Amino acid sequence: MQRVKLAVWAQKWDIESNSHRKDRQFCLYEPAVMNYLRLIHRIFSDFGSLDTPAPVLNETRALVSMDILPQFNYFGSSPGQYNERSWDPSTAFSMRSIKWAAQEDKLKEGLACLSELINDLRNTFPPPHDDPAETLLMSASLAAHDPNELARISRVEDDEPRLATLAWMKSVAYRPYGAHFGNNQLRTSNLIAINRKEGAAKYMARYQDELVLVEEKHCTAPWGELKQLNILKARIDNIVARLQNPDKPVDMRTLSCRGGAFSKGKSADENETTWIYSIVYRADYPRFTTFREVLSRKKKEPDTIKRKKARFPLGKRFTVAQMLARALMYLHLVDWLHKAVRSENVPARYCRRTDGKYR
Repeated sequence: MQRVKLAVWAQKWDIESNSHRKDRQFCLYEPAVMNYLRLIHRIFSDFGSLDTPAPVLNETRALVSMDILPQFNYFGSSPGQYNERSWDPSTAFSMRSIKWAAQEDKLKEGLACLSELINDLRNTFPPPHDDPAETLLMSASLAAHDPNELARISRVEDDEPRLATLAWMKSVAYRPYGAHFGNNQLRTSNLIAINRKEGAAKYMARYQDELVLVEEKHCTAPWGELKQLNILKARIDNIVARLQNPDKPVDMRTLSCRGGAFSKGKSADENETTWIYSIVYRADYPRFTTFREVLSRKKKEPDTIKRKKARFPLGKRFTVAQMLARALMYLHLVDWLHKAVRSENVPARYCRRTDGKYR
C-alpha cells in the first residue's frame, strides 16, 4: 500500500519516469526527497529479507511468556555447548522462534521509521485531498430504509453536510412510485441529435442550443397496458430527481442532469405500443467515449505500422481504480444499485489539449 501511495504522489508531483517536466516544489526539495525515497527503499528491502514465516511471531510471544528468552541468553554466551547430537525439533523450534523475537524489534523499528518518513513526505507534498469517506462509513445513519426517517436525518445533520445530502438522496430512492419530484420534463422536439449512429442508446445532441448527452430507454407493452409504462416513467423520474441534486458529492462521478423526456416510438407490432424515455445530461465537452474504449485503445509505435495497447503508468492506474471504487462506494451508500455497471457503460470525456487535439 505504501508503494502505491508513492506511485500516486509521483504522478501528482510530475516525477513519472516518462515525464519531461517536474513540479517546482519537487525541484526545490529534490535532494531531500530523494534521500527519503532511498531510505524508504532500504526499509522495504529489509522487510523482504525477513523471510521467516509470520505465524512464528505468535509462537515467539508464547515463548517469551514462558520465560525461555533468559535461558537463550545464558546458553548464547557459550555456543560450543550445542552440537549435532544435542539437536532436536524442540530446540530448532526455540531457535527459530528466538530469531523472530530478535527480528521483531527490528521490524517494529522499521515500521516506525517508514511511517515517519511517509508522514514527512505527506507534509512536504500532501496528497490531493483528505478522505471524507471515513465519517460516512463509520456512521450508522445511512442504515435506515424508511424514507421519512432518512429525510429527518438529512434535516438534522448540520455538522456533516455530506452525510445529510446522502441521507436525502437515499430517501428519494425509497419513495413510492408516483411521488412528485418537480417539473423535470423536457420537450423531445427540442432535442436535435448530432452525428447519431443508428440504434445507438447514447448520443450527443443539442437542446435549445445547449450541448447535451442523451441516454435512451425503450419500453414496449401490449396496446392499452399502461401500468408497465407508468412504472418505468416513475423510476426514471426518480433517477432524474436524484441526479439533479446540486449537493451530491463530486466523488459520485455522475453527470449533471438536465431533465427527462419521453415520446412515443415506432412499434413493429400494431398490437403493441413503444415509448422512448430519455435522460438528458449537460455536456461540457463535445465528445464522449466509454471507459472500455479508453482501456483498449492502442497507440502506434514509432517508425512502424504496428499498434500496441497503451498502458497507464502505475500511478494513473491506481488513481482511476481508486476513483471508480469511491464512486461505487457512494452509489451503494445511497442504495443506487445498478446491475449494468460495466466498462462500456461508463462514459469518459475527451479533453482538448493545447495543440487543439483531444485526449
